[in-house]
Amino acid sequence: MSSGIVSAIQAISVGSTFDVSAVPSNDPSNANGVDATKFIKALRAKDEGDAANGCPAAPAKDTDGDGVKDTFIAVQAGTPVCFEVIPNKNTTVPPTDVPQFYNAFIDVIGAPGNIQLDRRSVLFLVPPDVTVK
Repeated sequence: MSSGIVSAIQAISVGSTFDVSAVPSNDPSNANGVDATKFIKALRAKDEGDAANGCPAAPAKDTDGDGVKDTFIAVQAGTPVCFEVIPNKNTTVPPTDVPQFYNAFIDVIGAPGNIQLDRRSVLFLVPPDVTVK
C-alpha cells in the first residue's frame, strides 16, 4: 500500500466519530455448557468518565429502553471509553463444594459499520457452598 493511501486513511480515521456500545458473548469453553452472559444484567456506558482508567466523561444514551445508558455518542476515534458490567443474580449455576469460574467476552463495537474496537474478558465466580455442619 502506498504511503499516500496510508496517510489518507489515517487522516480520515483521525476525524471519525463512532457511537460506541458493548456486546457480551459467551466463552464456548465454559464447563458444562454454562452461558456466562446470563451473569450480566447490563453493560453501562460510564458517561461520567473513569479517571483511574483514563476514560474522560462522554455523552451516552439508553438505546434499548431499560433505563441504563449503554452507548456512547459521537466518540472521536482513539478516545478511550469505559463500561461497567452490572451483574445479574446467579440463578443458573448451583454452588458446589468448590469455586466455579466462567468466562464471558465484552466486544466494544463502533457504529456505523459495526467495527470491533476492542475485546475484553470478564471472569465470573460462583462461590462454593460453605455451609457449616
